[in-house]
This record gives sequence, C-alpha cells and structure tokens, in this order.
Amino acid sequence: MLIMLRLLWRIPMLLLLLLVSFLAMLLVNPLGSRVRCGQHRLSQHAVRAWARLFAFTFALRIQRIQHAGANWPGIHALLVANHQSWQDIIVLLSIEPMRFVAKREIRDWPVFGAMVAAAGTVFIRRGDMQSTDQVRDSMHDALQASSNVAIFPEGGVPTSPGVARFHARLFAPAIDAMLPIQPLCLRYLINGRASQRSRFRQRESFTASLVRLLAAPPQTVQVHVLPTLMPQHDRQRKAVARQAEEMIRQCYQPESDRASQPSPQASVV
Repeated sequence: MLIMLRLLWRIPMLLLLLLVSFLAMLLVNPLGSRVRCGQHRLSQHAVRAWARLFAFTFALRIQRIQHAGANWPGIHALLVANHQSWQDIIVLLSIEPMRFVAKREIRDWPVFGAMVAAAGTVFIRRGDMQSTDQVRDSMHDALQASSNVAIFPEGGVPTSPGVARFHARLFAPAIDAMLPIQPLCLRYLINGRASQRSRFRQRESFTASLVRLLAAPPQTVQVHVLPTLMPQHDRQRKAVARQAEEMIRQCYQPESDRASQPSPQASVV
C-alpha cells in the first residue's frame, strides 16, 4: 500500500523530470555555456536544476557537511569521491557544477546518460589504455580551464559495503598541474544508519534499479567535504591516492566510531 502511495505522486514527478530534462538539454549548448548567471553559466544552472529535481523525485535528502580544512566550494579542484551508486552523480551535481569521469556504458542509459553527457562528462572504456590516456588529457584541459572534475577512483561500485582501494592513475593531471585535490565522502543513510539500498543488486539493470528506487522510502545522503589536499612536487600519485582513500574510509565508518571527532558544519542542499 505504501509503495502504491509513493508511486502515486512520484510517477507524475518522473514525467515532469522528463520534461525538465528536455528543457535543460535545450540550454546545454554553446550559447548556454557562454551566458553567465551569477557565479555559473546558464547551462550549469540547467543541469543543477535537473539534478535537484531528480533527487527530489527519488526522495533523496542531500546534506553537505563541511569539515575544517575544506576549501571547496570556492576553489576549482579534482574531486575524489567513494562510489556507492549510480545516484552519486545526481547527488554531486545537485551541489555544484562539475564534470565527471565515468564508464562508457552510462552514456547509453536512457535520459540519464544524455544529461550526464551534457554536464561535460568524460567517458572512459575500462581496460583500454588509449582511452585512459585520452581521458587524462581531457581532465588536464578541464582542470586548466578552471572546471571541477570528479572521479570515482575505486573504478566502480565496490562489490561489498565500504570503501575499496583507490586507483592512482587519474590523480596525475591534478598533481602534475599542482591543483587542489578535494576528497568527498558519500554516505547513504536510513534512520541514521548506513544504507545499501541504492547499490545495484545482482544482475540488476539500470532501468530495473531506477524503478525499484522510485518506489523506495526516502533516504538521506551525506556529502562530507573533507580537508582539501594540496599536491607537492615530491609526492607520488600513489601516496596522494592512499591519503585521500584513508580520509574517506575513516569518514565512512559508523558514527559511533567517530564520536571523538569535532562536529562539522552541515547544510541541506
């Protein structure tokens, strides 16, 4: 019964989301990329509005939690986040404009793939070294153009809950350019406890996951903005990757294990 009640209002919201997706696509063009409205371009405002409506439709309550020593937003950086779900991209786009590095398969997902591509996502083919080199060049150009670039250095959603080992290769463009690296810890919660609901189930397609989550109860997503890392010439990318990984892993652990840490500043997106 509760599922039917949720679908009763979310299905019309989903139809509205499709309409907004079409309108947003009209603004994501060369003109929309040049016209500025406040701090951001018109195209960036369009993608952010779409992401926020998407989050509202799927009952995601997003909290940005700013930790001491975090300088982002306010600077352009390489954003490094743990990967929990395909919804991670929606969550991050709801906060600030950014470009992603994502697997090529996402480009073919209905509506979602087109909007993610419109946000300037750089798609990578797993295991293709030539594709990886091209992605690094694109990341370097984007970072030099003062764009936020977001990566999920685990290389995909981990097969078990928690934070997996970070791959260091995609850290290189920021380290080479001596640009900030901003760790972000994503935590999905239901009633204050860690939730795995948004993860793909075994052999679940994107469409099946979308329908399942459309009928699911609300959940909170915390985006912890951790202390910003400033690269140094004498540091190797593997060392920086391990440091970012450890920071995110410590943040991801249950609240009971972090009781001694100072309370960061939280805001609802």
